[in-house]
Order: sequence, then C-alpha cells, then structure tokens
Amino acid sequence: MRKLISLAVAGLALSAVIPAQQPAWTVIGWRTVVLSSSFRQSTIVDAIDKTAAAVAKMMEGYVVQKVSAEIPKSFDWNLADAEVAVVRRKLRSAGVSMPAYYTRNLPKDEEGIRKLFGFAKALGVETIIGEPPPEQLAFIDKFATEYGINVAIHNHVPKNSPFYWNPKNQMQALEGRSKRMGVCPDIGAWVRGNIKPPEALAVVKERLLGLHVHDMNQFGPEGRDVALGTGAADVADLLTQVYRLGPRPMLLTLEYSSTSADASAEIKQSVAFLDRMVTTLVGERMDEVSRTAPVKMQVTPEERQKIEVAIPRQAAVKPKQPRKVLVFGLNAAYGGHRSIPYANVALELMGKQTGAFEPVFSNDLANLRFEKLRQFNAIYLNNTVGPIFNAQEVRDGLSRYVREGGGLAGHHGTGRASLDWPEIGAILGAIAGPHAIGNEKITVKVDDPKSPINAAFGGKGFEITDEFFRPAGPYSRENLHVLLSFDVPKTDMSQSRDCAACARADNDYAISWIHEYGKGRVFYSALGHAPGDFWDQRILKHFLAGIQFVLGDLEADTTPSTKIAARK
Repeated sequence: MRKLISLAVAGLALSAVIPAQQPAWTVIGWRTVVLSSSFRQSTIVDAIDKTAAAVAKMMEGYVVQKVSAEIPKSFDWNLADAEVAVVRRKLRSAGVSMPAYYTRNLPKDEEGIRKLFGFAKALGVETIIGEPPPEQLAFIDKFATEYGINVAIHNHVPKNSPFYWNPKNQMQALEGRSKRMGVCPDIGAWVRGNIKPPEALAVVKERLLGLHVHDMNQFGPEGRDVALGTGAADVADLLTQVYRLGPRPMLLTLEYSSTSADASAEIKQSVAFLDRMVTTLVGERMDEVSRTAPVKMQVTPEERQKIEVAIPRQAAVKPKQPRKVLVFGLNAAYGGHRSIPYANVALELMGKQTGAFEPVFSNDLANLRFEKLRQFNAIYLNNTVGPIFNAQEVRDGLSRYVREGGGLAGHHGTGRASLDWPEIGAILGAIAGPHAIGNEKITVKVDDPKSPINAAFGGKGFEITDEFFRPAGPYSRENLHVLLSFDVPKTDMSQSRDCAACARADNDYAISWIHEYGKGRVFYSALGHAPGDFWDQRILKHFLAGIQFVLGDLEADTTPSTKIAARK
C-alpha cells in the first residue's frame, strides 16, 4: 500500500515554512493544513497531538478515521454530541484548529445533510471537501449558504470513477451556484489525468478555495510523487499564478505519497522549495503594498507640543558632515504599534531642532535595494513588525549596506521583523521574544554609565511601566555591548502568570545595546512602545545619541559586555 505522508508527518516542524511567531503566509491569505489521514494508523485524537507536535496549527479531518481508542467510531456526523465534544476539547487543548473536513460522499437527504453541516459547525470547520455528483450540488448549495460553510469539490478519484471531476465539468456544474461552492483540486490528480495544472487553474480560478500540492515525475496514470519543484507539474508557475489571483483565504495542503518507508529527503526538499516560493511571493506582495504605504504622522496638537518640549535642544556631538537618515516604518500581518506616528514626529522635530540629521520618511521597500539605500547615512526602523524583508534584493541590500559601513537603528517592534530571516536577528543583535504584559513595571539598570549614549540617565537606574520584549535568538553579551537592562532584583518578574517563555535561565533581560556588524554600527532599544516615551526627555536623548552613534558622529565603546566584565 502506498503510504501518504504529509510534510509534517516526518517530524519536520512546519515552522520551517511558517514560523509560529510570524505567519508570513497571511500576507497573501494562504494557510497550511495537515491531513489527519496522513497519520494512517492514528485516531483523530492522536492525529491532533501529532499535528501539534509537528508545530502545525491546522488539520483537515478525514471521515474514515476513528475518533479515539475509547470511541472506536468513524469520525463523521453520526457521532453523539458528547463524542464531538471530545474532539473539540482536544483541538482546543492542543492549540489546533480544523478548518477543513474531507468526506467523499455527502448525505443526500435533508436530515443527513443538516447533521453534516451541524457537525462541521461544531468543530469550527470552514470548508467541507468532497466529491458529490453534479446533480447534488444545488441541494448542497442551499445548506452551505444557510450554515455559512464552504463546500469544495475535490478531484482525487480516477477517470473511470463516477465521481471523476475535471476542471471544465467542475465549472459547468458550479455555474449559478453561490460563492460558498468552489473547488479544492489535487495537483497530482491533474497530472495523472494529463491535465496541465496552470491550464486547469485558468479554468477554475474564481472558484478556488484550496489546493492539495503534489509534484509528479511525469504526466499520466503512472506518475509518481517527487519532491516539489523537481517534477512535471510546474508547481512554481502554478503557485505564482495562484498568487496572481490576488490575496484570498485559501487552504494549502502539502502531501507526499511514497512506497518507501523513509521519504524524509524528498520531504525536506519539498519544504525548502515551498519556503523559497512563499518568501518570494510574500516579498513581491510587500513590494506592492510598500509603494503606497502611508507614513504615519498623525498626533494631536497637544501631543506634538509635548514632543517639542522634550526634544533635545542640541545634538550630542556636532555632525562631521550633513547626514540623511531613512526612516522606515512598514508593518505586515499586523496593524502596527500606536507609537509609530509619535516616533516619526519626534524624529522629524529632532532633526530640525538639533541639525544632527535630515530624516527622510518612506515605507517604500525599493529604497532598501542597495543602490538606493547607499544614498543614506543610516536607516531607522520604526517599530517594524511582520514579514517585511522577504524580497531577496531587499535582504541582500540591507545586509550589504550594514556590513559595508551603513548605520542601522531601531526600537521596540523592530525586533519582530521578518523572523524567518535569520540574518536580521544577527544584524540587530537579537530578535524580540515574548513579553509579559503591556504595562509591566520594571526597574532599569544602567549597564554602562560611561557610555555617551546613556548620558541622559546620569548613571542612575529608573522605574518605567511599558511593554518589554525579552531578547531572544542570537542574543548574547558575548557579541553585544549592553547599555540598559532589567534590574532583576528590583523588579517583580512574576507580573504575568501566562508567559513561561518570558523567563530566561540566565536572568539577563537587555533593553538597549550597540554592536558592530561588519563595518556597520547598530543601535537597538526595546523602549519606544508607548506614545508617552516620545515626550520623555531621557528616552529621546538616548535615542538621539544612538542615532548619532550609528551615523558615525558619536564615538562609543562597542566592546562586548562579557569582555568588559572579564577585565574587572
């Protein structure tokens, strides 16, 4: 028997494709779903656990699987309410949802179809996938509309089956049906049926609700699965065409069928291929969005006055030459921190008041290509969050710019940008990990009282209430010169009971730091979450000094903190 293996089944974390902390695919509306039937020997309850263990968050239920060892019944609409509740509780406790459910046959009578849709509704199913005969579609459509659940026609059966569907007869059968009715094609079935996937997509495009992703070594019934991107299906072109249809809610199911006991090499190759594809497509989408993304400068007159009063009256040092700073504040898959406009206004006024730099405000990613970025003396990332830096040219441009001597500064949410790009963490010095609560009261320790970037604090610690990310990823004092951190003995570290990941074993919670990346200079601060931070004179002076450091005008010791400690 051929063994169907989901890309998650081999124990590969789907976070390799969609980092758990950053759902990049949401930018283009795609979601991955793990087939519960991929776990062939498992019950639905066990499959939920295995899905969660694979760091996947969504699962497609399958009709023929048993519910559990204690409930050896098929996972269908004939289950009692209490039995459905067992599955619902299991999904909730495992942090897994079930947006799709597959059953080849749908009930033909009203009592049965209502039981199916009620069953799906109880489980949070958004799309029922099946292969009903054409004459049943009008009947199904009525209940799909009533219950608010989509129905997608699949095409997994061979040509000689009475259930066989090709793109043209699918569309003919769906003509005049509501938008709740659509298709969820299997690419492998297209190829085995000698149907070219890009041509098929051009037929079903407006009805596409999901896609089962396979690649085949050849067209025809003898075709067998191969790693994505290496076969005859032209998956890259197909997914690009799907993207061209525009952002839409769509379920993308990854499958790999094999007769071998271990197809891990092909699965890993498929994951890497899909990762590259999504990175490219999200990058293209973000390029489009960024061209018209507005710069947020909206503050009240009273708030603007508060910022004006707090702005430093002069630069920390006289600039060696005129300086231009690109201020970039794009967000993706996130609405953006409310302090973004306050930071922009503060940087605008800071540049005018002190003459330390000229801020240029733009969210256009075209500016991050190297040839354009090099016209600036530094880039300031204003609370950037989400899958922003996806286009390879943007990644290469930003990395090269800093490595070859450009300056980079940023605050707070900057550490949440493009978490699937490891180098951004290395450039910044860390990624922003979890935070406890939005109003955490901490005591700040001035780690380096002698640093000119800390001059505003006068060598004294202080209390502040705000949201504080824990430094994560590549964070280490062996690489960074820490300026500010939590004064742990003076801070209540148990202000949230729901953030076990907030506790670091080393009790080291840096807030601000500097370091060198290649020939470039980097300054980051977790401050700047709340609007009020931008009428706090100390914080504004700290930020100004950090900016002048990355511009190359203010000299500051970048020796890693562990080396300094070793000297004492």
